[in-house]
Amino acid sequence: ILISKTKMEYLEVLKKDKLLATIIREPLKLNKQKNDLYLQLLKAIAGQQLSTKAAATIWLRFENLFNSHYPVAIELLTFHDRQLRAVGFSYQKVGYLKNIANFHLQNNLNSLQIRRMKTEKLIEYLKQIKGVGTWTVEMVLMFSLNKKRYFPG
Repeated sequence: ILISKTKMEYLEVLKKDKLLATIIREPLKLNKQKNDLYLQLLKAIAGQQLSTKAAATIWLRFENLFNSHYPVAIELLTFHDRQLRAVGFSYQKVGYLKNIANFHLQNNLNSLQIRRMKTEKLIEYLKQIKGVGTWTVEMVLMFSLNKKRYFPG
């Protein structure tokens, strides 16, 4: 049915069918986010020791603090700890998130040089960030950077 529609008609259908619109948009959004090491480290820390539902709720509140709904590092650092605590983060997690943002600003976590590091070197490199441990990096390597040959020890 949709094959014969014009571009305008497609847009009208997507306005009416939010589920279809989400399905069409999400794969693109998820693939782009999955390759974002900075973002994935933030998400890993944010979701640790929480149920999936609680982590998703807190993360959505966190994203909503930002105009772009993306936690730009420089913006993240401008928030007072109370603002970040108000979305549901503990004091400790607030510090860890800011540590990741600082590290990203100084080292660009999404640079090709970092992405091309050998696994063990990358783990040691990222563990320099206070609050990011071996387990966190291993999970990000497996699930976000698709290092399928890597299995945590």
